[in-house]
Amino acid sequence: MVRLRSLAADEPDLIFKRSTVFKWLTPNDKLATYGLDDPEVDGVACHFTVPERGGLKGWLGVAEEVSDISLACRQIGPIRFKQKFSQGEDMFRERRSLFFKKMQIVRGCDPSEMFWSIWFILIN
Repeated sequence: MVRLRSLAADEPDLIFKRSTVFKWLTPNDKLATYGLDDPEVDGVACHFTVPERGGLKGWLGVAEEVSDISLACRQIGPIRFKQKFSQGEDMFRERRSLFFKKMQIVRGCDPSEMFWSIWFILIN
């Protein structure tokens, strides 16, 4: 997998990987779960799970990755905005193929409610 990142967030922490499809003589297909703290909002953590291709193409880093990704973001402490940010601003970005596919986690908030709500969207 091509790992080119923007400066939106730090490198995510690998929580665990689990093999899903056994391959002879080459790496297995896996599901990998990563954790990531929002760099602009204290008290928010996101976790996402991505499939990682095995086999010869996966081993060489040229496999086309599928778009099946899950995202969960939770409040882990008092929420504090470090600075103003634009609606739909990238929190995290990762290329998922050599040319076309990329994964983005974007953030926004709704100040019109009685309580501020912050939301995250996964674009793949």
